[in-house]
Parts: sequence; C-alpha cells; structure tokens
Amino acid sequence: MTSFAPALLGAARSLAATIRRHPSSAIAAAIVVVLILAALLADYIAPHDPMAISGRQRLRPPSEANPMGTDNLGRDVLSRVIHGAQISLLVGISVAAVSTVVGSAIGVLAGYSRYVDLVVMRIMDGLMAIPGILLAIAFLAMFGSSVTSVIIAISVPDIPRVVRLVRSVVLSLRELLYVESARSMGAGPIRIILRHILPNAAAPILVQASFLCASAILAEASLGFLGLGTPSEIPSWGNIIAEGRSFIGSAPWLLFFPALALTVTVLAVNVLGDGLRDALDPRFRRRI
Repeated sequence: MTSFAPALLGAARSLAATIRRHPSSAIAAAIVVVLILAALLADYIAPHDPMAISGRQRLRPPSEANPMGTDNLGRDVLSRVIHGAQISLLVGISVAAVSTVVGSAIGVLAGYSRYVDLVVMRIMDGLMAIPGILLAIAFLAMFGSSVTSVIIAISVPDIPRVVRLVRSVVLSLRELLYVESARSMGAGPIRIILRHILPNAAAPILVQASFLCASAILAEASLGFLGLGTPSEIPSWGNIIAEGRSFIGSAPWLLFFPALALTVTVLAVNVLGDGLRDALDPRFRRRI
C-alpha cells in the first residue's frame, strides 16, 4: 500500500489543482454525476409513468403537478426527460467504449507495424470520406431501429477518428529511447505495446473517449429527431423533441425542456473532457 501512496497523493494534488484552476470542470463533473444517478434511479425519482396516457391532461403547461408540462398524449414531460437520460447516456457511454477499444487496438497495430499501416489506414481513409451521419442512417436503414443498432451505427464512423489519433501517438512513441532499449533487450512486440506504448498513450485516448461520448449523445438525438434512432415507443431526448416539433407554437415546452437537457449534458461532458485533458497533461501538471 505504501508504494502507491506517493502516486495517489500526486493524483489527488493534481486533481485539486485542476479544480482550483478550472472550477467549471468540477461543476461539469457534478452535473454528469447527477445525470448518471438520475438515469440509474429513473424508475424511483420520476414523478409519473413516462408512458401513461391521459386524454384529460393533454398539452398542459408547466405546473406544480407537472413541472415540465404534458405532451399531446397527456404524458408527463419531466418523467419522459428523466427516462430519456437512460437512453442518451447508455448510447454515449457505449459508443465511447466500443469506439475507443476497437479504434485503439487497430491504431496500435497500424502505428507499430508499417505493413499493417498500409492496409488499415487506406480503409480508415475510405470510412472517413463518408459523412458519419449518412453512414449511420444507411446502417439503420438496413438493420432497423434499436438501441443496439444505434450504438453500432454511431460507433462505426467514430472508430477511424480513434485509429488516427492512436496511430499518430504510437508513431511518435515507438521511436523513443526506452522503446528502442526494450526492443534491443529482446522484448517482443506484445510486451512493448502493453508495457511501454499503451500506458503512455492512455491520456489522449481517455480524453478522446470523453469527446466521443458527447458527440454520440448528440448523434443519437439527431437520429431520433429524424425518426431513425431508437423505436418511438422508447422515450429518448431525440424522440421527445421530434414528437413536440408539431406543437412548437402552442406548446413550446415540449421542445424546450428535452433540448435543454440535451444541451446541458453535451456541454457538461465536453467541459469535463477539457478538464480531464488538463489533469492528464504532464506540461499542465508541471505548471501547477
């Protein structure tokens, strides 16, 4: 335990210094934690059943009983927004995880092996030539709308971004003296990658993952707004906004509250990613 004490103390000091210099990162982290807790506890904290229809409660403005009003079917908007966080965060975190793991594995191989690089990067260039939203729409049109299909459809266009980032990092790391030293001492490629390259590439990979999470949440909402995301019976922020666009003049709260939740979430995740970048940047730690 004592051997880890200096590292833990240094990490704590770095985190505290980052919070002092960037209080917005601490606020963003608090918002993200609250959103995650709200998504996990949605069944307990939502005041109403998000699928309960009431003809008498149609298009009611925000009130004490319904703080965010009701939609055209009498469903409570607050309850639907809270349950919508489940889908948005699930998609965002899953896309970030899938894209990061797959893209990092391919990027490490492409950056370490020149022969693999020639083939892999041409494939990645081809994928990046297609706009991500069009690739996602084509995938969903072929395989149908479901949460799993949305995660895969958004992950596929994001993988080349991670591959290019990891490849560029590995290209610079593989020429450093400690890697050359390990190679001269007989270390194999797998050992060099796991012991020397991946640990030093972890910081930019984690930062990229945070930004991918934010972009995936926005992409899921965009697909839902176009009617190509998760099935319409599942409350997601994109679906809620799409259902309320017909009532933008008579019931603007149907768009305002889910759009506000989406904006705050994406902004918080992006700000948290900036703070994570500063906390993991050795040059930043030296300045503080």
